Amino acid sequence: MSALATLLTGGGVKKLITICVAVFLLSNMAVANFDDDYIDITMTFGDPVDEGSWYLPVSASGIGFFDLVAGKIASAGDTYESPAARNFSKSGWHMVTDSLTLGSFSGPSANSLSWRMYFANDNDKNVTIDWAIFSGQTRVWTSRYTIVNGSSSFPPSMYEPRSQYWLPTRADVVPAPGAILLGGIGVGLVGWLRRRRTL
Repeated sequence: MSALATLLTGGGVKKLITICVAVFLLSNMAVANFDDDYIDITMTFGDPVDEGSWYLPVSASGIGFFDLVAGKIASAGDTYESPAARNFSKSGWHMVTDSLTLGSFSGPSANSLSWRMYFANDNDKNVTIDWAIFSGQTRVWTSRYTIVNGSSSFPPSMYEPRSQYWLPTRADVVPAPGAILLGGIGVGLVGWLRRRRTL
């Protein structure tokens, strides 16, 4: 306790904030599960539809009820646009994780859903996505979808149901509540310090 008091009274408030922000950023990086091999700087953030980007209509049905869908890009160099998934056919569905290579979204339990996945600029429109679908904590379906030349026709594109390439748990594709709580505490602390004109 005395070390914390010394840190706070000795002009260490800024150091404490820096530590909190660093912990928050590191925890988010761990939760987002970024893989350097897949990070591609082709996205223009803030632009809802990048020039040259494209989308793929996707649907899920015939697998029972589900409340979470996650799609991870498995092909090197390909990335999602932000937000990755849009135009949900059911109300209440929304993005949960939205990174360059992982998009997960959830909503009220449904036995069918259609949506569009948006990809950053890619002239050849070739991409491989591993899908995992959940009902509560149970993974009810996995598949791999390889798109060739932007076509959803088979062939040339390929669909592999019950694939074993990617077998995440629900916790792997949903941000940890601790990271969200830590971020909220950091934002609140910065706001409080600004009001006190410490920062």
